Amino acid sequence: MIDALVTSIVILLAWSFLYRENIFYRIGEALLVGLALAISVKVGLDVLFNRIYVPIVVKQQWLSPTLIAVALGLMMYTRFSKSLWWVSRWPIALLSGAGLGVAMKGAVMAQIVRQLDIGSLLTRDIFTGINNLILLVTAITSLAYFLYTFEHKGALAPVAKLGIYSMMICFGTTLGLFLMSNIGFAISLIPNLVRPPGLYVSIVAIILIIVDNFLGKK
Repeated sequence: MIDALVTSIVILLAWSFLYRENIFYRIGEALLVGLALAISVKVGLDVLFNRIYVPIVVKQQWLSPTLIAVALGLMMYTRFSKSLWWVSRWPIALLSGAGLGVAMKGAVMAQIVRQLDIGSLLTRDIFTGINNLILLVTAITSLAYFLYTFEHKGALAPVAKLGIYSMMICFGTTLGLFLMSNIGFAISLIPNLVRPPGLYVSIVAIILIIVDNFLGKK
């Protein structure tokens, strides 16, 4: 009962922005930011207690690899020191390099190497072969568009132009899927607003909109 009521109130607070900028939307926005911050602090404190305090202080595992992470984390706070700010560059560089390496490994294998796999065209299913051929052509033409070393003239010009069309189709499809997922999510929330106790909240919201329009005309 209480969960459904709170859910309905939060939904209408967020959707009130579709009507216009108002105090109710700002309240919902503040609640979201505050809740996200509270959860982040709670998770951070749990990590500090379970991963750092317990192993090092309680269990006295002084040679734990966790000390390396603690040292790197403390080094990042030297950013606030005027004389030791340069120390913070080392953990930031390490984290950036490790993150970039992991991202590049996954991106290159998933988005480039597997799409350029010629062996995927040799399949008994004709529709799968056609689909793989489209992926291969799209990948090659899109990469050709970003060949800034050569001017887009001659044989490269139509290939690069086809790459533009391929990317436009891809971006449009991605946007369409994004909108469909959001619309589906919004539709799934409507049942909360048409049955009690969410129905009562919806009635109050409709009355507030009518009163606001009536006062606005005056």
